[in-house]
Amino acid sequence: MFLTLPERQQKPRRHGITAIMDLGLPLGYLEQYLKDYHQYIDIAKFGIGSAYIVPFLREKVKLYKDFGIHVCFGGTLFEKFFYQSSVDSYCDYLSSQGVDWIEVSEGTVPIDINHRIEIIASIREKYKNFTVLGEVGSKSPETANLMAATQWINEINGLKDAGCSYVIIEARATGTGGIFREDGTLRVDIFNAIIESCGHKDLIVEAPTHKTQAYFINRLGANVNLGNIAPNDIMVVESLRHGLRSETFFNTLV
Repeated sequence: MFLTLPERQQKPRRHGITAIMDLGLPLGYLEQYLKDYHQYIDIAKFGIGSAYIVPFLREKVKLYKDFGIHVCFGGTLFEKFFYQSSVDSYCDYLSSQGVDWIEVSEGTVPIDINHRIEIIASIREKYKNFTVLGEVGSKSPETANLMAATQWINEINGLKDAGCSYVIIEARATGTGGIFREDGTLRVDIFNAIIESCGHKDLIVEAPTHKTQAYFINRLGANVNLGNIAPNDIMVVESLRHGLRSETFFNTLV
């Protein structure tokens, strides 16, 4: 190759994760899409609670896994089971669909951090093959406004200590919740405090817009972990990571 570009981690990656949001990609389309782009995708999340009603779920899960992509369901579905039934029922449902990644969140239903840690401990004890993701931040801008930087940091550290492989920084699919204000602007002071205290290698920052993707890549490098990426944006994100779009053209951080 002739160009000198930021060096990307290769799959299977621990860092530089790209997690796409699948909100109903047709099965036939998905197969062709993954043939072309699977090397750029690490995690596929069936967004919100859509996994419970999406057609051909089992076939889609298998297809992702055949292409070396981890699968998880949106935290909203976990919260629905938590609110109505039991976490064990949810874990059994995941297993029945061939899914062994689980997200424990409180985006819609308030679940005290100590309770979430207890849930994670129980999952790790009963379902030893599961990879657990924690999430910090509320989908409600009003609730997120009440979270001081110390609360974000304490929750992130608590979830990591509980055994979460990654902790997701909430932003919603719209980029208007969690670490972002309702108008879409980043809570920079809180984000800076998180990075200074916790680092970023085991965080997945939700970045649904091109502007936020470019910001996090310029701030943390080509191998920052990004979530809530729309499937059709996969080449935009990878181009941003490689410094092949104007917003990250001069970035050399890896």
